[in-house]
Amino acid sequence: MISLLASYILENKLDLGYQIRWITTGSENLLSHQIDVIQKVFGIRPIQHYGMEEAVANISECECGSFHVDEDFSAVRFVTKPNGIGHKVIGTNYTNLATPLLNYDPQDIVTLDKNVICSCGRPGRIVSSMDGRLEDYIILKNGTKLGRLEYTFAGFKNIREAQLYQKKLGEVIIRIVKNSAYSDEDENALKRVLKERLGADMIILFNYVNELERSRSGKLRFVISEIPEGKLI
Repeated sequence: MISLLASYILENKLDLGYQIRWITTGSENLLSHQIDVIQKVFGIRPIQHYGMEEAVANISECECGSFHVDEDFSAVRFVTKPNGIGHKVIGTNYTNLATPLLNYDPQDIVTLDKNVICSCGRPGRIVSSMDGRLEDYIILKNGTKLGRLEYTFAGFKNIREAQLYQKKLGEVIIRIVKNSAYSDEDENALKRVLKERLGADMIILFNYVNELERSRSGKLRFVISEIPEGKLI
């Protein structure tokens, strides 16, 4: 939502009249162009944070841009996925004395930087990226699950927000909130990039909307899939 506000301020040439000192975001990963527009409008780089109501894991971005596991917040294990790509977050909270959660699986996927030491000097494990939830995948006809597709949109500055919707195998609908500079050239370029990632036989449709559907908690899911589990293989 903060990137939408920044885009609105930029497009309408508005002036806040005061300096923002700090911006922290959560719930949704920011893409590079969203970070750029936030920094351009507010004059500071947003700091991203990963957490949840269950309080079984906490990951915070430092001033150097690394994502640090808050080791004193909870006991976090990272379990490698069966395909070897990414790790499931498994956590046990320290502070919930009423109903402690042991080895709780929030269904979130991350990628670890196992051999990296951050220049900020903070100890502990570092996560290179928060890759979304287990269900945040597009399914190909052969059953392959493709994730981390949000990075496909990183270079498209005329797209305010985007969401992938899949109802059947072999077809994906791209829901887009565009700005005033968006053109057919953007659509054609995005289709080419998506075809490279999803395959030439994937049918890609575009649906331009004023706003994207969010959950009751206000979160934006990047991928919405209505494919029954039995059709994934």
